[in-house]
Amino acid sequence: MAIRYGERHDGDGLHARAIRHIQGIPKANFPGILVLDAVTDLAAKVPYYLWMDSTGALRKHTSLPTDQDSDGSVVISAGVVSVNGLGVMGTARAKYVYATDGGGAPGLITPALNATIPDNAIIVGGVANSTTAFASGGTTNITIGTSAGSSASALLGTTAKASFSTDAILALVPTFAVPLKMTAAGSITLTTATTALNAGVCEITVFYILASA
Repeated sequence: MAIRYGERHDGDGLHARAIRHIQGIPKANFPGILVLDAVTDLAAKVPYYLWMDSTGALRKHTSLPTDQDSDGSVVISAGVVSVNGLGVMGTARAKYVYATDGGGAPGLITPALNATIPDNAIIVGGVANSTTAFASGGTTNITIGTSAGSSASALLGTTAKASFSTDAILALVPTFAVPLKMTAAGSITLTTATTALNAGVCEITVFYILASA
């Protein structure tokens, strides 16, 4: 049975506290659902359905779900965020796409699809996954770093183009044993040496813990 929209409800005195209550129906697989539209670069709308499953985890899906506990993916697991705790591990992702980001000419590349790693973030790991092999008109090396707060090679030192083959997974330099602390906020960058790239797609994911100072 499909999950249906819950009623948007301001009754029961909740409006006095500026609370927007999206009610579920008191039966299995009928939680309250919030729908948010994303808009692509081609101006197409993509709906995202958000709801709490029976364990208290926040889930999302790009279509109306039929099972509240298995459809879509978990955004925040139940119990991950604690009022008295120290927070959660952060994730920053960037996606390099040659068709939109260019090849570096050679030199610095700042992917358009990017995230900012905060100041004082302690980077404890990460991976680079080249979903489309890198190519260039000659031999070249690539480094991965940040636009500020570290260096152009802080996340991945000089690495041959051939290492970025189709679906290769490369571990980034920072680890729990040898972490890296950002001195300023910065986005994820790549830098090519000698020869610019002329093909390639790479997803870069960084894991960090945010220090208070």
